[in-house]
Amino acid sequence: DSWTIGDKLTVNYGVRLEKEDMPSMDEAHPDAAFTFDFFDKIAPRVGFAYDIKGDGNTKIFGSFGIYYDVMKVDMAVGAFGGLVWHDAWYDIGTLDWTQYLTAAGVMFTGDTSPVLGGQLYETINHRAPGWDRIQPDMKPYSKMELSLGFQKKLNDDLAFTARFMHHRILNVIEDIGVEIGGTEYYYYGNPGSDWINEIYAQSAAGGYIPPGRTCPKPTRTYYAVQLSLDKKFSNNWLGGMSLTWSSLRGLISGLASSDEHGRQNPMVQRYFDLWFLHYDSQMNLLTGPLPTDRPLDLKFYGAYTFDFGLTLGFNGYAKTGTPVSSEFMLNNQQGWYPNGRGDIGRSPFLWQLDLYAEYIIKLGGRMNLNLNANITNLTNNKIAQRVYNRLYANRY
Repeated sequence: DSWTIGDKLTVNYGVRLEKEDMPSMDEAHPDAAFTFDFFDKIAPRVGFAYDIKGDGNTKIFGSFGIYYDVMKVDMAVGAFGGLVWHDAWYDIGTLDWTQYLTAAGVMFTGDTSPVLGGQLYETINHRAPGWDRIQPDMKPYSKMELSLGFQKKLNDDLAFTARFMHHRILNVIEDIGVEIGGTEYYYYGNPGSDWINEIYAQSAAGGYIPPGRTCPKPTRTYYAVQLSLDKKFSNNWLGGMSLTWSSLRGLISGLASSDEHGRQNPMVQRYFDLWFLHYDSQMNLLTGPLPTDRPLDLKFYGAYTFDFGLTLGFNGYAKTGTPVSSEFMLNNQQGWYPNGRGDIGRSPFLWQLDLYAEYIIKLGGRMNLNLNANITNLTNNKIAQRVYNRLYANRY
């Protein structure tokens, strides 16, 4: 709904309710893996705009909302019957390896008869559905978002805007690896919850996790201040620029894993696969700048239209590099940062300029011939955007 109070203040407000199931892909277990009802995902939103002088030239505005992500099916594929992965071990019945081609498929049918004289020793199912490892009081993936701003119309064509933004993750759903009795199991729920920390305590009691270690609650916190100046098209030209000063820090990047160079397997990424991935070598939480943090980001654009039909435009940006962290393999697991986040420094300063040209030839009547060209990276920059940061292949 929207409510205008007097001539200056407008308030927008509403609420979104969702009901959602994480599907099962296991024919033997047709029910949903877990469900969120309408009252589990209550998302309020409120915003306002206040015309300070009542003349439409100066306003302050803001908004606040809680947002719930639409669940992705990667977890259902990997944990609830979508993928099948069996390994089987047999005696070698013959040294002629080509004969084993005739036994294709036997290992995957559960057949325990010898294969070319080889006896079956063991079969391991790497994708056994985890129906007994789902958090019963799981909370949905969610974040809060807050913004406040000021806008001033400097003249009929030019406006200045200042904006403050804050985003923060509230709850995360991930697969969480815990070693119990010498075997690693994956649990499905909210990292940092009491439920998973009870399981951590069981693992610690067995000597698989150091005493007192807990699964931390995921954090991802973004702050930004943005200043922008925009001129709408008049007198044959338009243009604008914006400068954003920001900070992105936390323990997890979100639905796409920037620690894994943009891996997109939401809710089943590496962040909580092993307990030590949360900590550096001094047992400090890895809550430093995340791999996509760019504190300064300048953007600019403009275009000019000549009277004879030619338009030239440009678009460019300049931004600080991203943090680079020393990465080790530990216990055959990638993604451990013993020196914390950003210890190597940052990738090179990044900038680029793109050019646009358009020429319109009038052919008469309603017919025009439009010729246009886009030139991306006009100056042919060769600036590294990813620095390989794994220092050793493995370390135990």
